[in-house]
Amino acid sequence: MIEKVGNAPINLYFDVTPIGRVLNRFSSDLNDLSSYFAMIYGAELAMFYNLMQVVVIAAIALIYFTFIFPLLIVIAFYIYGEVKYTMTETSRLYKVSQSPIVSYLQESISGTSTIRAFGYQERFIEKQMGLINGTILAAQMNKGTFQYFKLRLNVAS
Repeated sequence: MIEKVGNAPINLYFDVTPIGRVLNRFSSDLNDLSSYFAMIYGAELAMFYNLMQVVVIAAIALIYFTFIFPLLIVIAFYIYGEVKYTMTETSRLYKVSQSPIVSYLQESISGTSTIRAFGYQERFIEKQMGLINGTILAAQMNKGTFQYFKLRLNVAS
């Protein structure tokens, strides 16, 4: 990502892309890599071992479960394939909706004296709240998509 941004043409990229969006993408990606990777990897490993325990015990207790389990795996992958694009798109919308907040705040901090001089504090607050509401809506859509996926898997199970 650093290479792509560093080699981007100045007149085509930096003139049309707010600096807040660039910073938000970098900070979001680095945050995901540094904090969530170890936690998610450990949780996935633990869930995999728990799943294997359940499968082995169920296969020993109920022999017909051995034949049903591959069908459940196929259904789970079908549901994931159905929801995958929506989860990716809502995650992208959430990350993109955060960048106007950062850009607007950065521009407003540099123009604080002008905002106060002309009495535009209320306008500034209203616009900031509108941007925050858009981000909250995108976050709720993102969470709702993941919850829908979980619900479909639980019903299928």
